[in-house]
Amino acid sequence: MNAIPNQRQSNRDGKRPLDIRKNSIIEDHDASYYGFPLHEHTQVNPAANRQRRNFCIIAILAFIITTCLGGGVIGIYTVIKAEPYIVPSLYYIPPDPQHIKQPVAAVCQFNFGAFFSWTGRRYTCMDHTDTSGSTVMALVAYSMQTCIDACESYNRVVGNRTCVAVSMDSDLRERYGKEGANCWLKSSVVRIGRRDGMFSSVDCDIGDCRKRYGYVRDGEVGVLLGEH
Repeated sequence: MNAIPNQRQSNRDGKRPLDIRKNSIIEDHDASYYGFPLHEHTQVNPAANRQRRNFCIIAILAFIITTCLGGGVIGIYTVIKAEPYIVPSLYYIPPDPQHIKQPVAAVCQFNFGAFFSWTGRRYTCMDHTDTSGSTVMALVAYSMQTCIDACESYNRVVGNRTCVAVSMDSDLRERYGKEGANCWLKSSVVRIGRRDGMFSSVDCDIGDCRKRYGYVRDGEVGVLLGEH
């Protein structure tokens, strides 16, 4: 019988034995696998992975939208609380004088007895006084500043200083119902008398006003004055 040839032969250089059948290097130790059996590895489900990704995206979008809406609602609520009555500037309509229950802002102490018109002229304001003299115009004013500015606007239209003083009634509702106005532009100052609810402003500083008109804040009623 012929001898069976040895299938493991050495290289000519004497390094490692060669497997004649596979023509590859054979390791001296057996390869071992210590993990889970291959058949037990979990297979990834592509459909489930897509569902989780879609859920995360929807949750993030819902959070962003909720945050934006919540911030917008809070901002609007804050504006409403701060400004309960908002009037568009392009379509502003003054309130009806007959619906105003509180006196308008005509108190002279708010400006320490001095007002400046839109032209820069100084007016001395006197509480609870009425100025008698020639009236050139009557109108509705919601503040002493508005009444004084109307005086200066009148002078600009006529081209001279016809209006030199104003008288104003703070009870706009009552005076409007009786006379249709609460601000009177004066071309002269004849008398400054004490009268509750009325306010006067004259085109002069307080020192000059006292010299020219003899007005005393808490003095006698109806101090006679000369023509302005």
